[in-house]
Amino acid sequence: MPAALGRHLVLTMVLLRDRYGGGSLLRVVFSLGHEDERTLLRDRFREQVADRLAATLSGPDRQSRAEPIAGQLLGLGAALSLHRPDGAGWRTGPERLADLHAPGLRRLVEG
Repeated sequence: MPAALGRHLVLTMVLLRDRYGGGSLLRVVFSLGHEDERTLLRDRFREQVADRLAATLSGPDRQSRAEPIAGQLLGLGAALSLHRPDGAGWRTGPERLADLHAPGLRRLVEG
């Protein structure tokens, strides 16, 4: 599974974008609010995304690789949200997006 994890993550993000409309991720990540809300959001994101992802990786530097993986996925989500509905990412199918982004993620997944 590790070799295919990057591709799986990209496909999941794109399919969720298609299912839920794509703008919600950007609104959550860049949400304005009180410091307590932003801290809660960061903590939940760390617990539910980065820590879970780190648990699936092998090697002593799992957390150091999980956080940039999550960051790359957030960047992809932000780019897709910012350039919708007429951006290249919206005109590109999920499989092609996975082909483009998975190699960079694979390096982090495999360490």
